[in-house]
Amino acid sequence: MRQRHGRMAPTTVYRTLEFLMEQELVHRVDAVNAFVACDIEHGHAHPAMMLVCSLCNQVTEWHDHEALAGLSARLKVQFPGFTETAVEIKGVCGDCAREQHSR
Repeated sequence: MRQRHGRMAPTTVYRTLEFLMEQELVHRVDAVNAFVACDIEHGHAHPAMMLVCSLCNQVTEWHDHEALAGLSARLKVQFPGFTETAVEIKGVCGDCAREQHSR
């Protein structure tokens, strides 16, 4: 953005990110304090889990409708006040795991 439009005020950037989240084009990933583009192929009919690599901070959007449906059903019964379905799972991605094993 800076190359095309020059310096932008932080409020402009955050308003843009809010708009993109409303349009379901980006996700906020709290684990790495970042925003990532949405995997549009899967759409938002079902929420996704975000797999976050603890080493390189790569984020992979993972869709497992059965797992999330089960989790949502259990939450509704045991913790009805928890309604947001954002799930972030930290671990080590395949690339980092291969790199660690090759050392």
